Amino acid sequence: KDLPGRRETLSCGKSFCCLCIFGSCFVLRFSESMSNDENNQLHEEEAISSLKRKRAESISEMLQDQSKSLTCTNPLHSNAELVQDHFLHIENLPCEIVGRIFTFLNESLLSVGQVCRLWNQLAFQEFFARGMHLMETMHDNFGAIREFNRALKLQKNAIQPRFKRGVAHYKEREEEEALRDIDTVLELELTSSEAFIIRSMKFQIQMDFKGAAEEATKAILLDPLNGAAYYLRGYNRFDLQDYRGAIEDLTHCLSLPYPYKSKVYNCRGWCFKIIGEIDKAVEDFTISGRLNVRYTKPYVNKAIVLSADKSKRPAICEEEVYLTEYLAKTEETDLGAIYYTRAAIRQQWDKYEEAIEDYQRSITHGYHSLHKAHVSIGWCYEKLQKYERAITEYNKALLIKPTYSIAIEHRAGAKCRIDPKAAEEDCKLAIEINPKNLSFSYRYLAAVTADNGDYNFAINTLTQGLEVNPLDTDMLVNRAGYHTCLGKFAMAISDYDLCLKHRPDTFDAWNYRANPRYAAGEIEGAITDYEKAMSFDESDCMVYSNCAMAFLSLGMFEMSRSHLKKALHMRSTQRHLATIRSNMDMVKNIERNSCLEKLFEPMFFIDPVFEKDIDKRMREVTLKSIVSYLNLKTNPMTSQGDLLREKVCGDRDTNIPRGDMDT
Repeated sequence: KDLPGRRETLSCGKSFCCLCIFGSCFVLRFSESMSNDENNQLHEEEAISSLKRKRAESISEMLQDQSKSLTCTNPLHSNAELVQDHFLHIENLPCEIVGRIFTFLNESLLSVGQVCRLWNQLAFQEFFARGMHLMETMHDNFGAIREFNRALKLQKNAIQPRFKRGVAHYKEREEEEALRDIDTVLELELTSSEAFIIRSMKFQIQMDFKGAAEEATKAILLDPLNGAAYYLRGYNRFDLQDYRGAIEDLTHCLSLPYPYKSKVYNCRGWCFKIIGEIDKAVEDFTISGRLNVRYTKPYVNKAIVLSADKSKRPAICEEEVYLTEYLAKTEETDLGAIYYTRAAIRQQWDKYEEAIEDYQRSITHGYHSLHKAHVSIGWCYEKLQKYERAITEYNKALLIKPTYSIAIEHRAGAKCRIDPKAAEEDCKLAIEINPKNLSFSYRYLAAVTADNGDYNFAINTLTQGLEVNPLDTDMLVNRAGYHTCLGKFAMAISDYDLCLKHRPDTFDAWNYRANPRYAAGEIEGAITDYEKAMSFDESDCMVYSNCAMAFLSLGMFEMSRSHLKKALHMRSTQRHLATIRSNMDMVKNIERNSCLEKLFEPMFFIDPVFEKDIDKRMREVTLKSIVSYLNLKTNPMTSQGDLLREKVCGDRDTNIPRGDMDT
């Protein structure tokens, strides 16, 4: 076309090129098949040589024209790099890749227009592959969003980059952006299987777990080998409390060619943990961590599971040693995420000074989520009671990401130790920015009003929080505590039941549910709950003390004394020790004077079904009796200076697999 008179000679030869893309590696092959006629072969070579020169000149002229309108804003970039950046939107494509592409294009028989289209296609595939690598292997969701944006600049109607960008937004708790991307994808032409997967993801974001599982099932019926569909259904079965079904789906997913098995093992491990199969949980967390050392969750989850049993401490140390050896021998340069993972393990085992050092190393080694690293450092400083330094770290996180409500909530947690009013304002600000995935903010605001005696307002505050975070077990436990304070034992038990339905391994729910059950006259049920709580934590002296008093009310003096003796030999505060000794004296006096029935008579006056008709004075007498004799922890957050806060690592959900959708 570009060489008049040579078209007939070009037609006698055949040429083709094969481009295979693996990540950022381009395998290029160029071969020619010529006529055996020597004259035609000579003309062919001359034509190809001339065409290459002319097209190389055309590309050069095009780039020179593009460079005239450019101004260099970054002195570290050469003019050539700046031109390449502007040309076809390949901002961060490595220079060696660009060079390889140019070399191939200069040796091929493509026109300038074809060069542009081919380059666009190569760049699109490169950006998408890099985005997937960043999201699934490096867990750099912001970097993945950046790469997916570049791919969409080249092909704005592409399905997978937009859908995966929505997934990355969801992982960063940006639900509005995630739903916007998914809704846009659903308007495009999709295969049936793709549509079901994407609709399932939408239901998941909207916390319609049943709908999400049903859509995933439809995808499985169309494509029984779709590993993503099995993972998605298993994940939603977890949220539906169908742990056995979740394990079944996740196990089947592992037998399919699903590429992200590290997260599948992590999720299945948490299911095993909840149903009490600890050894299987530990095994799955170990495999998950070995498959991807940059995946923090399985390491933290394993530490959580093993930390309840002091004899298992060597197993936690093994993970720390493994990462230390990996860092010593690896030749990789991107080590930020590995240092972050080791820091998380050290933090989980209360090695806060060492954890801070590792978090700082993760920052200097280019960890992708700097805002999370600063929040983790701040939390460690809090545990060291250095609240001002903690607030400084939370402020650094907010400079990086001003809308990061988790950092605002953590800052409130630090401020409550030194400025309760400022903490209250931060809680309100966090809820205003993004109410989802928050827990402490709602619980703190509820505690402030409860400290002033307004339990009804505290209950309303937690109810608002549960409307947007329906699976938050901490808010359920606290709301149940406030119901207990008001003598609404049936409502308290209902909240504890809901908590245990979702998380049957929740120690506080078993422990605290026993109290209103005892108050409602369900003595044997209370004893069952106390014993279940003991199975999760054998070191809580007050569980044994309360259980002893429940045995006492049934006249089982020997069992009561046995539990109190165990409580005395446990580590406890002076206040708890005094309570236990007082209870032992009570057992001796009751057994000696045989006044059990008279002493505990007020306990059985409250029937939860007819509690509205009970005399107010009698309810007050009953509550005083409960608090006096059982040392009930009816209000889990008793003061602004001593608030319950769960252990965290960066985000508050590091000990559950939420936010790990890997469709």
